[in-house]
Amino acid sequence: MVPDYYSMLGIESQADRTSIEAALERCRHQWSSGTRNPKYKHAYQSNLDQVPQIRRRLLTDPATRSAYDAELVAEVLADHEAKLNELQRLVRLRAAKGGLTVSDRNLLRDRATKLGLTGDDLARLIEPIPPKPEAPAQDDAPDRPEEILDPVTRRQISVALDLVAKRDLYDALGLAHDAPVSEVVARADTERQRWMRKSQVTAEKTAWLEVISYAQSHLANPEGRQKYERTLVRNSEEAFQQSIAFAIEGVSSLDPGTRHVLLEEAASRGIIAERADRLITLSCRSQGVARDGGLSSASTPGTSAPRYLRCRSCGGVTDHARVARSPDQAVCRHCRTELRWDCPVCHKGHWIDEVRCPCGFDVRHLQPLVRHFEAAQHAHKVRDYDGALEHLGRVQEFAPHHIGARKAVEKVKERLAEIEARKAEFDLARGGKLLLAAREALMAWSQLVDPSSPALLAAQADLVARLREAQSHVVRAQEAETTDIKAARTSYRQALT
Repeated sequence: MVPDYYSMLGIESQADRTSIEAALERCRHQWSSGTRNPKYKHAYQSNLDQVPQIRRRLLTDPATRSAYDAELVAEVLADHEAKLNELQRLVRLRAAKGGLTVSDRNLLRDRATKLGLTGDDLARLIEPIPPKPEAPAQDDAPDRPEEILDPVTRRQISVALDLVAKRDLYDALGLAHDAPVSEVVARADTERQRWMRKSQVTAEKTAWLEVISYAQSHLANPEGRQKYERTLVRNSEEAFQQSIAFAIEGVSSLDPGTRHVLLEEAASRGIIAERADRLITLSCRSQGVARDGGLSSASTPGTSAPRYLRCRSCGGVTDHARVARSPDQAVCRHCRTELRWDCPVCHKGHWIDEVRCPCGFDVRHLQPLVRHFEAAQHAHKVRDYDGALEHLGRVQEFAPHHIGARKAVEKVKERLAEIEARKAEFDLARGGKLLLAAREALMAWSQLVDPSSPALLAAQADLVARLREAQSHVVRAQEAETTDIKAARTSYRQALT
């Protein structure tokens, strides 16, 4: 999660350098004095710990600040996109029967408000969906209860996972669900040691250690792991049942189109069709909704709802069938923004609703990746190689297999090795009192690094002082050549020394 330094400092994102420095100085004083208050101690200390990073991201160079701004905007957009995705999913559930009734639209408007979206957001999503007139039980044995984690533990794990932005404990460890227990234990130990080595106590460190502790408790033994697996299944089914309840709210019967869409959502959650149909049946029975058709009719080809592409720029929707014939010219019919994007890692093209490439790259990281790569290029151009590596590191966080970033890192490391070699030549020549050779090595060194580098400036000052001292001995020797040969010879020897 990207911290919002502008909000921390109480300034606008367009603030100039002077305003940022003034706000930082004011907040530092406030945070320092606030650490004595137990109520705010942890929060203010965390803010103080981030001061170097604030300076680095906002006060170094425009390229670095632009990359940070891109990350921050991407975070805000990702949150808005997630809300729009949820609303679009709900729209699809209610429109699967072939249109939206008045009660459907009222229900969706209430859900949009709860999600923090506007009526305009909803209007753009339902604009192509036609209106539909308002539509004028079997007893099943309940499911046998299965042993899962208790509600308190489930809630605690969910809160901890939300803090580190992970789906489940396997995702937090970076492992597949079928990973052997030995690998789970080893990875959890490695992650715990990695976070324990961080001396600074932060909210992120605390959250990660809590998640790792849960992983060690629930995944390190077969019985606990089976219980956690059953809990994950229950979580998926409960979320699916919420979708069913929303899809059938206020209707008298479940139509085949809605059932088909529900089965598609169940499959995306890892719920098999038979189990999904069972959950649909139970929900219909509990809400008094008639069930028409069966599993076979629900799966009949051609009953699925149309696919709509939502523009990431204006939020308007375009029928996929309308632009699928010419993918290279597919643009939003409202604002003409492209409805496809190219993965920067594998260079494959995707529709705008395909937010993740099969190679693993997420479209929400596209702009931050571009900005950090540009910042790395700028840093390399001004010979700030540490800054270039920092930006390239962020690129590799977004896309670990990005070929351009890997080659750029190799290029920067080669340049750093060359700098070390030139510096070593200078130190060797200066140590051997070969000042003219040291001057040549210094010139080669200076062409590779930032002219304001403290190490370079110190070396230049030292060399100039030594050369001036030698030159002063030469001048004295030349003055003494006609009057005192012995003194002249001594001065020349001192100059050579």
